[in-house]
Amino acid sequence: MPERSGARRDSVAEPFFARIGTRVQDHLAASKELMTFLGQVTSPSSVCCKAAHACGALTSSLVLQSAAPRLLTIVALISFLVGLILAFVGAVQLRQFAHKMYVADLVGIAMAREMGE
Repeated sequence: MPERSGARRDSVAEPFFARIGTRVQDHLAASKELMTFLGQVTSPSSVCCKAAHACGALTSSLVLQSAAPRLLTIVALISFLVGLILAFVGAVQLRQFAHKMYVADLVGIAMAREMGE
């Protein structure tokens, strides 16, 4: 059977220094993006720290105390959903070996390891 026209690609290797130049430009662009990101993160943080110092430690402590109960529901929901996913994945795998009774142990150990990190 004859070969179709245009089926074969003529690959031309890019010159060595052109590949190095392209990689250096990519790394420089990535470093610039990283520095921009770090600058955007640190400038509001410094303003926040200055404001916390101006307000005093007592005010910051009161804000943290009032926010903690509201955050507890979010943490509980995330923990429940992670445990649910671990139980589902673990049950599917343990069913293959007829060890479904160990799903609770698996979830307990996995949650302790995941949330402890």
